[in-house]
Amino acid sequence: MQKVEFNYECYDKSFEKTIAFHSAPTLLGIKAASIFTYKINKNENIDAYIQEFNIVAGQKGIELKVLCKCTKSALILVFRPLLLNKRLNEPERKHLLNAYGYHPALSLDEKLSLLSKRISSVEFPHEIGLFLDYPVHDVIGFINNNGKNYKICGYWKVYSNEKKAKKLFNNYTKCRIYLFNKLNNGLNLYQALKIA
Repeated sequence: MQKVEFNYECYDKSFEKTIAFHSAPTLLGIKAASIFTYKINKNENIDAYIQEFNIVAGQKGIELKVLCKCTKSALILVFRPLLLNKRLNEPERKHLLNAYGYHPALSLDEKLSLLSKRISSVEFPHEIGLFLDYPVHDVIGFINNNGKNYKICGYWKVYSNEKKAKKLFNNYTKCRIYLFNKLNNGLNLYQALKIA
Protein backbone atom coordinates (compact mmCIF):
# COMPACT_ATOMS: atom_id res chain seq x y z
CA MET A 1 0.00 0.00 0.00
CA GLN A 2 1.37 3.40 -0.97
CA LYS A 3 1.52 5.91 1.88
CA VAL A 4 -0.26 9.19 1.15
CA GLU A 5 1.68 12.32 2.14
CA PHE A 6 0.25 15.74 2.98
CA ASN A 7 2.09 19.05 3.37
CA TYR A 8 0.06 21.46 5.50
CA GLU A 9 2.69 24.24 5.46
CA CYS A 10 1.88 25.27 1.89
CA TYR A 11 -1.72 26.15 2.76
CA ASP A 12 -3.38 29.21 4.26
CA LYS A 13 -4.27 28.51 7.88
CA SER A 14 -7.72 30.10 8.06
CA PHE A 15 -10.32 28.80 10.53
CA GLU A 16 -12.06 26.91 7.72
CA LYS A 17 -8.85 25.25 6.55
CA THR A 18 -7.84 24.45 10.12
CA ILE A 19 -11.11 22.59 10.59
CA ALA A 20 -10.61 20.80 7.27
CA PHE A 21 -7.01 19.82 8.03
CA HIS A 22 -7.63 18.42 11.49
CA SER A 23 -11.11 17.01 10.92
CA ALA A 24 -11.39 15.87 7.30
CA PRO A 25 -12.22 12.22 8.18
CA THR A 26 -14.99 13.39 10.53
CA LEU A 27 -16.30 15.97 8.08
CA LEU A 28 -16.46 13.29 5.37
CA GLY A 29 -18.19 10.79 7.64
CA ILE A 30 -15.61 8.05 8.21
CA LYS A 31 -14.70 9.06 11.78
CA ALA A 32 -17.01 10.00 14.67
CA ALA A 33 -14.96 12.91 16.03
CA SER A 34 -11.75 14.89 15.72
CA ILE A 35 -10.10 17.55 17.83
CA PHE A 36 -7.85 20.53 17.21
CA THR A 37 -6.39 23.52 18.98
CA TYR A 38 -7.14 26.83 17.31
CA LYS A 39 -4.96 29.88 18.05
CA ILE A 40 -7.29 32.83 18.40
CA ASN A 41 -6.13 36.05 16.76
CA LYS A 42 -6.71 39.36 18.50
CA ASN A 43 -10.29 40.63 17.99
CA GLU A 44 -11.32 37.30 16.43
CA ASN A 45 -14.81 36.10 17.38
CA ILE A 46 -14.40 32.33 17.55
CA ASP A 47 -17.89 31.92 19.04
CA ALA A 48 -19.43 33.47 15.92
CA TYR A 49 -17.48 31.04 13.69
CA ILE A 50 -18.68 28.09 15.75
CA GLN A 51 -22.28 29.28 15.84
CA GLU A 52 -22.33 29.75 12.04
CA PHE A 53 -20.71 26.34 11.48
CA ASN A 54 -23.21 24.60 13.74
CA ILE A 55 -26.17 26.22 11.99
CA VAL A 56 -24.92 25.40 8.50
CA ALA A 57 -23.14 22.05 9.04
CA GLY A 58 -25.75 20.90 11.55
CA GLN A 59 -27.90 20.13 8.49
CA LYS A 60 -25.32 17.48 7.59
CA GLY A 61 -25.11 16.13 11.16
CA ILE A 62 -21.77 17.77 12.03
CA GLU A 63 -21.12 20.00 15.04
CA LEU A 64 -18.33 21.93 16.74
CA LYS A 65 -17.96 22.16 20.52
CA VAL A 66 -15.39 24.14 22.45
CA LEU A 67 -14.02 21.81 25.12
CA CYS A 68 -11.60 24.31 26.64
CA LYS A 69 -10.86 27.97 25.92
CA CYS A 70 -8.48 30.64 27.09
CA THR A 71 -7.71 34.08 25.66
CA LYS A 72 -5.21 32.78 23.10
CA SER A 73 -6.57 29.39 22.03
CA ALA A 74 -9.51 27.00 22.03
CA LEU A 75 -9.61 23.21 22.03
CA ILE A 76 -12.41 22.34 19.61
CA LEU A 77 -14.17 19.03 19.03
CA VAL A 78 -15.62 18.37 15.58
CA PHE A 79 -18.12 15.54 15.80
CA ARG A 80 -21.04 13.70 14.28
CA PRO A 81 -23.44 13.36 17.24
CA LEU A 82 -25.29 10.27 16.00
CA LEU A 83 -22.12 8.38 15.08
CA LEU A 84 -20.26 9.46 18.23
CA ASN A 85 -23.15 8.43 20.47
CA LYS A 86 -23.27 5.04 18.72
CA ARG A 87 -19.51 4.54 19.19
CA LEU A 88 -19.56 5.56 22.86
CA ASN A 89 -22.31 3.01 23.49
CA GLU A 90 -20.29 0.09 22.12
CA PRO A 91 -19.81 -2.34 25.06
CA GLU A 92 -16.00 -2.03 25.41
CA ARG A 93 -16.03 1.78 25.14
CA LYS A 94 -19.02 2.06 27.45
CA HIS A 95 -17.31 -0.12 30.07
CA LEU A 96 -14.05 1.85 29.96
CA LEU A 97 -15.85 5.21 30.04
CA ASN A 98 -17.85 4.05 33.05
CA ALA A 99 -14.55 3.32 34.85
CA TYR A 100 -13.62 6.99 34.29
CA GLY A 101 -16.91 8.30 35.67
CA TYR A 102 -18.99 8.57 32.50
CA HIS A 103 -22.10 6.77 33.72
CA PRO A 104 -23.86 4.84 30.92
CA ALA A 105 -27.10 6.76 31.57
CA LEU A 106 -25.46 10.10 30.70
CA SER A 107 -26.53 11.70 27.43
CA LEU A 108 -23.92 12.59 24.80
CA ASP A 109 -24.10 16.26 25.87
CA GLU A 110 -23.54 15.28 29.49
CA LYS A 111 -20.56 13.09 28.55
CA LEU A 112 -19.05 15.95 26.53
CA SER A 113 -19.60 18.36 29.43
CA LEU A 114 -17.83 15.94 31.78
CA LEU A 115 -14.99 15.54 29.29
CA SER A 116 -14.70 19.34 29.08
CA LYS A 117 -14.49 19.59 32.89
CA ARG A 118 -11.85 16.85 33.00
CA ILE A 119 -9.78 18.65 30.33
CA SER A 120 -9.77 21.73 32.55
CA SER A 121 -8.53 19.69 35.51
CA VAL A 122 -4.91 19.14 36.47
CA GLU A 123 -4.36 15.87 34.56
CA PHE A 124 -5.38 15.54 30.91
CA PRO A 125 -8.09 12.86 30.44
CA HIS A 126 -6.53 10.20 28.22
CA GLU A 127 -9.90 8.53 27.80
CA ILE A 128 -10.47 11.29 25.25
CA GLY A 129 -9.22 8.76 22.67
CA LEU A 130 -12.54 6.93 23.07
CA PHE A 131 -14.36 10.12 22.03
CA LEU A 132 -11.97 10.55 19.10
CA ASP A 133 -12.89 7.14 17.70
CA TYR A 134 -9.48 5.58 18.38
CA PRO A 135 -9.51 1.79 18.78
CA VAL A 136 -10.26 0.82 22.39
CA HIS A 137 -7.13 -1.37 22.67
CA ASP A 138 -4.97 1.57 21.59
CA VAL A 139 -6.57 3.86 24.19
CA ILE A 140 -5.99 1.22 26.87
CA GLY A 141 -2.42 0.69 25.61
CA PHE A 142 -1.74 4.43 25.75
CA ILE A 143 -3.08 4.71 29.30
CA ASN A 144 -1.26 1.60 30.57
CA ASN A 145 2.06 2.60 28.93
CA ASN A 146 1.89 6.33 29.70
CA GLY A 147 2.13 7.05 25.97
CA LYS A 148 5.31 4.97 25.53
CA ASN A 149 6.11 1.57 23.97
CA TYR A 150 3.75 2.02 21.00
CA LYS A 151 4.17 0.10 17.73
CA ILE A 152 3.66 3.09 15.41
CA CYS A 153 2.56 6.70 15.75
CA GLY A 154 0.38 8.48 13.21
CA TYR A 155 -2.98 10.08 13.90
CA TRP A 156 -2.72 8.35 17.31
CA LYS A 157 -0.30 5.98 19.05
CA VAL A 158 -0.97 2.39 18.03
CA TYR A 159 -0.63 -0.51 20.46
CA SER A 160 -2.72 -3.21 18.79
CA ASN A 161 -3.60 -3.71 15.10
CA GLU A 162 -0.78 -1.99 13.24
CA LYS A 163 -1.95 -3.05 9.76
CA LYS A 164 -5.50 -1.74 10.28
CA ALA A 165 -4.17 1.51 11.78
CA LYS A 166 -1.90 2.14 8.78
CA LYS A 167 -4.85 1.66 6.45
CA LEU A 168 -6.93 4.13 8.49
CA PHE A 169 -4.07 6.66 8.58
CA ASN A 170 -3.83 6.46 4.80
CA ASN A 171 -7.60 6.93 4.41
CA TYR A 172 -7.56 9.90 6.78
CA THR A 173 -4.80 11.55 4.77
CA LYS A 174 -6.76 10.95 1.55
CA CYS A 175 -9.71 12.77 3.19
CA ARG A 176 -7.44 15.75 3.94
CA ILE A 177 -6.13 15.87 0.41
CA TYR A 178 -9.62 15.60 -1.06
CA LEU A 179 -10.97 18.47 1.05
CA PHE A 180 -7.93 20.69 0.46
CA ASN A 181 -8.16 20.15 -3.28
CA LYS A 182 -11.78 21.34 -3.13
CA LEU A 183 -10.84 24.37 -1.00
CA ASN A 184 -7.89 25.25 -3.23
CA ASN A 185 -10.17 25.11 -6.28
CA GLY A 186 -12.21 27.97 -4.84
CA LEU A 187 -14.93 26.17 -2.90
CA ASN A 188 -15.62 27.07 0.70
CA LEU A 189 -15.88 24.30 3.29
CA TYR A 190 -19.66 24.12 3.08
CA GLN A 191 -19.58 23.80 -0.70
CA ALA A 192 -16.85 21.15 -0.47
CA LEU A 193 -19.06 19.16 1.91
CA LYS A 194 -22.07 19.71 -0.39
CA ILE A 195 -23.98 21.57 2.32
CA ALA A 196 -24.37 24.87 0.46
